[in-house]
Amino acid sequence: MERGHPADIPVVDGARLLVLDPPPYQRSRPAGRFFPHMSGDLVLERALAPEAAARLLADCVAEESPGE
Repeated sequence: MERGHPADIPVVDGARLLVLDPPPYQRSRPAGRFFPHMSGDLVLERALAPEAAARLLADCVAEESPGE
């Protein structure tokens, strides 16, 4: 199993952008932590206005090729 690294998170407008959403499907077992003895934390610096969030997300969407 390949594990991600912070550098894998794309940079959008000079900052790494991570979108947290509910999973699109139910898992058959709970997701575990890769490093159970390492504590994790998250700091919410600010919530984006809907317009700002829409602009950032639009910058992340790959354009479809003509055949798709």
